Amino acid sequence: MPYHVGAKGSYGCDGYPALKNGTNEVMGCHKTRKAAAGQIYAINRSEGNIGKAVPGTGDFVVFMLEDEIKVGRVEFIMDQPGWLGLEDSEYAVETKEGQVGVLVRAYEEDDGVWEEEAELYTLKLSELVRIDSLMVERDVVTEETGGALSPIQSAEMEMM
Repeated sequence: MPYHVGAKGSYGCDGYPALKNGTNEVMGCHKTRKAAAGQIYAINRSEGNIGKAVPGTGDFVVFMLEDEIKVGRVEFIMDQPGWLGLEDSEYAVETKEGQVGVLVRAYEEDDGVWEEEAELYTLKLSELVRIDSLMVERDVVTEETGGALSPIQSAEMEMM
């Protein structure tokens, strides 16, 4: 992709810059990373770059939903013709031969951190633009061990 979103406060922007790869030419400054990604989406559409960097499962993407720019992560790719979602409903997309259906998890930015939303969207792969990874908040569960690890006893190994 010939453009990317820079770090907040870099390249003379108070917010997030939309940058051209290679030269780091500032295409615009935005209050949110989502807005910068939206400008990159618009530039790529106008230059015919959409579809050149094909997103895969786990990739972060930007897409248009009605008049709103959304950011998400590809959860599932269906490369066979048919329905993805509830057939003939607003929650489904029908793909024909040569088209690819995609299930995308929406993300929302909150204080500079991207958080997963409950919404999933069914889209066509051609409607997505791959973007760089987001800074995503993750819940980490740790177990207290008192600072020491105990080896697994042979009797415990046999039970596994």
